[in-house]
Amino acid sequence: PEALTIMLIPPTISELEGRLRGRGTESEEVISDRLAKAREEIKLASSYDYVVVNEEGKIDECAELICNIIRANRNASARMKNVTDNFLDK
Repeated sequence: PEALTIMLIPPTISELEGRLRGRGTESEEVISDRLAKAREEIKLASSYDYVVVNEEGKIDECAELICNIIRANRNASARMKNVTDNFLDK
């Protein structure tokens, strides 16, 4: 229940398809299955805390954004309750 959830997605389904095909490592069947699964998973995006778009050529920015989300979440008031309660008890 306290997990921080982040969905990482490509900008578009066609971008995902291009990335999968560009690797040249997957069969047509595997690509089709992965695209179908991606479409199903994206329907769950609203159940995640954050959605981060992995833009082509911007991996460093994407990684930094995820790190910033994690850092900020560490100090969310709900996670700091034990610290604030301890402060008030003294």
